[in-house]
Amino acid sequence: MNKKRIYLILMVLVFFIAGLSILEVTQGSVGQFVFDQMSYSYTSHVVIPPIVGNGTLGGYYTVDGKGRDFNFLIKLPGAERSESPLDYTQDGLRGTGKIDKIQITFETLKSLFYGDLKGAVFGTKLSGTYDMSCAAWTGEGTFSNNGKSFTGIFKIDGALTYWKGNYTILQQNKSIIIVSDYINYNNRNESLSYHNMFYL
Repeated sequence: MNKKRIYLILMVLVFFIAGLSILEVTQGSVGQFVFDQMSYSYTSHVVIPPIVGNGTLGGYYTVDGKGRDFNFLIKLPGAERSESPLDYTQDGLRGTGKIDKIQITFETLKSLFYGDLKGAVFGTKLSGTYDMSCAAWTGEGTFSNNGKSFTGIFKIDGALTYWKGNYTILQQNKSIIIVSDYINYNNRNESLSYHNMFYL
């Protein structure tokens, strides 16, 4: 075996051991402390495809926070003109959340190294909860990611209706897609089932 191959194998081995060491540290108290002090803010577009009888809605969302605690806002400018004031107002949908558990993985580190923030989020094992409100309704939910599948459940208490369902968050090219199945109960205890996709 020539010296170049030996050198290459040693470099790969050193990189692998260093990666494991970083992974161990980031999952320990030092990594948790660093993460808990980190501030972040992210804004992007959101598109809600048409549901029967409604047109497409578009706007933006913002997520900001520090460490495990975060806030989010979804605004769909102009939607208040076509939506009931019980369902949506120009103040938008607001929420707060908390990451209860987080485990940095090798995929997290690799994605961050290449500047792929979305990949880092999808590659990190985590779980948490959130609350949200908009117009005359309030809601709550959970989310979890095992490093491969990003899923959650939610429920919404409205003035005239009650919603509950589940969702899966997927990456597709440069977009994030939320696929959701949910049931809407009205005040006469009648129900309707929905399947919808939201593009972020």
